[in-house]
Amino acid sequence: MPLSQRAAILVNAIADRLEPSTRSSNPSLACSSSCSPYATPMTLGAFQERLPARVRFVGTQALYLPNSDTIVLPATTILADATPRSENNLVDCGLLLHEYIHWSGHPSRLNRCTLLAGDDDLDYAFEEIVAELGSVFLLAALGLASTPSEWHANYIKHWLRPFRSDPRFLFLAAEFAYLATNYLLRTAHRNRERLPSVPNSQSCDQVAAVSAIRRVAQPKEQCH
Repeated sequence: MPLSQRAAILVNAIADRLEPSTRSSNPSLACSSSCSPYATPMTLGAFQERLPARVRFVGTQALYLPNSDTIVLPATTILADATPRSENNLVDCGLLLHEYIHWSGHPSRLNRCTLLAGDDDLDYAFEEIVAELGSVFLLAALGLASTPSEWHANYIKHWLRPFRSDPRFLFLAAEFAYLATNYLLRTAHRNRERLPSVPNSQSCDQVAAVSAIRRVAQPKEQCH
């Protein structure tokens, strides 16, 4: 199944958990590449080995630090391959992949406009939705989880609140998440085959779409 079609099925599954009426009628995401760039899924371990990300296991929080271009995961994180994987293990894998999606948005890679959000609450919320959807897509692409779990839906529902739970933001974020997922998988597979690197670019149409749809978002409250 093409990656874009698989991603569309997954995001619709999440939409059904949030509100059944938000399901998209589109059979696949309208992204630049409609085909999966790989024939055989790789393991999570191989995926990590083939991406040049700096990952540290320390503390109790999972986060991505753009300034040092570093992914930080809790010291208790368990990523070792196991069959079947436990619920806690899948959560840890999802955390790692969530941070990889943030990593993909670095200016030296996809240069995603919402990654360096600063004090913009809407950009920050949107970036979190992108990262969580990308985690869902990667879990499926790597053969770890074929359907999104309840924690994915709850996390996304939380970050949709600044947008008044408008489902258009969910499907727009899915476009960004698809691009990030595709970029990471292509990079990993090209590194395996020692092929030329993946171009570092984000769709200008996507950026324009974000600017347009954010205009209908709930404005920030004024401090008095």
